Amino acid sequence: MRNLADAIENFIIRQLLEDSEDTVLVQRNELADKLSCAPSQISYVISTRFTQALLEHWAHRGMVTAREYALLKYMLEIINADEKKKITVLQNAISKMMQVR
Repeated sequence: MRNLADAIENFIIRQLLEDSEDTVLVQRNELADKLSCAPSQISYVISTRFTQALLEHWAHRGMVTAREYALLKYMLEIINADEKKKITVLQNAISKMMQVR
């Protein structure tokens, strides 16, 4: 493994591929403890490695479900948002998820 960012990325991808549920819950603080890093490093990896282009690529190739795509898309929007924006994004995400079912 080249570095910590690779380890974080690989962990999240492994969870996406192995989990039988429709979602993967990434608890930033718990993952940071597990990988012996700062929670901000988890946020950095998510915001730089899990981009909209990557999500679209995964969706186009059928690597993620429509529900997973919607969740990951909103996760990306929320990472660096202020509290008001987070609430709006989460409300929109919940609304979209209910439509995808």
